[in-house]
Amino acid sequence: SVVVGTEKRSLVAIDPATFDQVAHTNPGFLTGATPRAAMDALAADPNAVLIDQEIARTFNIQIGDPVKVQIPSRLTGRPVPFTFRAVAAFTKFPGFPPGVDFVANLSTYQTVSGSTAPDVYVLATDGLDPTNAVVAASIQAGAGRTTPLLIETSATAVNKEQSTLSALNVSGLGRLEIVYTLLMATLGITIFVVGLLLQ
Repeated sequence: SVVVGTEKRSLVAIDPATFDQVAHTNPGFLTGATPRAAMDALAADPNAVLIDQEIARTFNIQIGDPVKVQIPSRLTGRPVPFTFRAVAAFTKFPGFPPGVDFVANLSTYQTVSGSTAPDVYVLATDGLDPTNAVVAASIQAGAGRTTPLLIETSATAVNKEQSTLSALNVSGLGRLEIVYTLLMATLGITIFVVGLLLQ
């Protein structure tokens, strides 16, 4: 997170030289530059930043404008003021979930924040739950004994996602709607017939 004005916004730091090898940037995702030009600008200028189109509209930031942010420092624990320069705007950024507001150069972020090591490591296995459990246990028993680690396997990630979703029985809801419709129709016909008989 970075602070822009008084609001917290999300910043993603990438290595522009190698980003194309892991994600394809659709030209339609960017305005003001092609994907190659945007990556070249990030690589050439340490102050360059890509900015979300909605954020640019909210804060009235044009291409070329300075963007003043505060980046949290890992060394002091206090935010460090830093000025980026907007080189392009994007509507979506590949490889990351929605909600990314800024994309900056990784080396610049590491220099300003004092963070030289990645926060997240991704390890590929054969994908089977028993293998994942064994690998997670070995990491926890090794590096996890001296360094606090949060290890999340694909099984725990899926369980976490499923716990936040509402499970709906669509066919059951459809049957309930049919029963409700039949009851309403029956009630309407009954009232009509009784009204005729009374008349």
